[in-house]
Amino acid sequence: MEEAFEALSYYFEDQLRACPAIYEDNFGSLYFTHPEVREKYHACKDLRKLACSKNQEELNRTRHQKEKEFIDLLDKHSQIRTTFNEKLSTLNPPNSLLTLDSQKAVSNHLQHLKKEGRLAMLDFFLQHYKKGLLFSDEIMPLLELNGYYLEKLKTRQQLTDDEEEDLRYSNNTPEQYYQKNYKILFKKLSDPELEDYIYRFIQIELNNLIQPTYHRLSLNEAFTQEVTKLLYPAPKKERIQNAFKKVQQDGLSFLQKLTTDHAISTDAAQNQIQSVTLLWPDEEQDRAEIFLFLDQISTEHNAIYSDRGNKITIYAPLLEQNEWQVLYTLGHEMAHSIDPWNKITSCFKQRSLGFKENQMAEAFSDWFAIELLMNEVQKLPTDAEKRKAILDSVIHCPLLKDHPEYVKNRFSQTIPNPHPHADARVNLLLRAHPLFNQLFNCPTSPPHCSP
Repeated sequence: MEEAFEALSYYFEDQLRACPAIYEDNFGSLYFTHPEVREKYHACKDLRKLACSKNQEELNRTRHQKEKEFIDLLDKHSQIRTTFNEKLSTLNPPNSLLTLDSQKAVSNHLQHLKKEGRLAMLDFFLQHYKKGLLFSDEIMPLLELNGYYLEKLKTRQQLTDDEEEDLRYSNNTPEQYYQKNYKILFKKLSDPELEDYIYRFIQIELNNLIQPTYHRLSLNEAFTQEVTKLLYPAPKKERIQNAFKKVQQDGLSFLQKLTTDHAISTDAAQNQIQSVTLLWPDEEQDRAEIFLFLDQISTEHNAIYSDRGNKITIYAPLLEQNEWQVLYTLGHEMAHSIDPWNKITSCFKQRSLGFKENQMAEAFSDWFAIELLMNEVQKLPTDAEKRKAILDSVIHCPLLKDHPEYVKNRFSQTIPNPHPHADARVNLLLRAHPLFNQLFNCPTSPPHCSP
């Protein structure tokens, strides 16, 4: 049947492009084999899943590349690899899964979990992390990490009052506390939660080694010059600056059109957007602030808007991302410079999109960035190029499977997570745009909030 249908699709290719991916008739189901048809079907069904299957590998590659370059530079000025290896050499039994490369370390631990199972992974933690973190005596990071996941269990009534009391740090020696927590968490967390717990544990472990080093090196002029040259090479920096000019002009044009078409006053928003600037670490006056967060800036696909100075800090991996991810990210951060519009946030609430009150600013910035992005996509000459650009633009492919209710901000303060779930940001906001549904022939759509 499949071979026959492939032959049929060869003769009726144009007609089949407009069909759904599965066609039901009296003889059963025909699964269309034309790749364009399949892609449209999967994009309509789960846009984020399809886009991330295409983009995640490249996002991981650029993050890994920047992390390695950053560690190499730290090692050149502080011999951080020597410190790491010396510590590992003192461990008994040896820890064969931990490496200075965080992605490799996480991968090693998760592969061990998948291959050997929960009990073996628990036994590994009881042997190698029985006293908590290897590179720090500081207990608060692990107390907060364990507390976050124990609270999840408590909310689901999987943690009794007696167990909760027994797990309190004050009722145990440090070693007893960690061992009891591991046993509960490895037994009761779901598979995605346990993977996220291991990921966060390894990140805390390595950050405790790296952070004191780069804070000290931020005062070293030779180091700051080298890291600036490494992370922000001039040609790539110029590319981002040019992209920002385009996004800024698109934002102003979008606001001006609202004024013309709907008699809406956007003067204040236009003034804000017009005055937004980019913040770079090679600008001497901003270097001290940026270097406080050097590990994040070196390895995370991100940019951050600050209303102090109306500036957007550019993280290094953004320089490696494709054109459409850059346009979307800059549009999102630029949108933070203006107050969310009541018409749009009210629409989010009326359409029951599930955004919490503290997430409205992020949801609005997503919406604004998507409107600008689609205006640029519309300029492409063919529908195939437009569809590819939309898929390429998706960056919400989180490394963690669990969407945390609380997160730490740049100043290590624990706050309610201001970001909506990644699925909602892609499958509700981007997926709802009329241009998307037109290009992918989706039979249904989430509600779209028009400007």
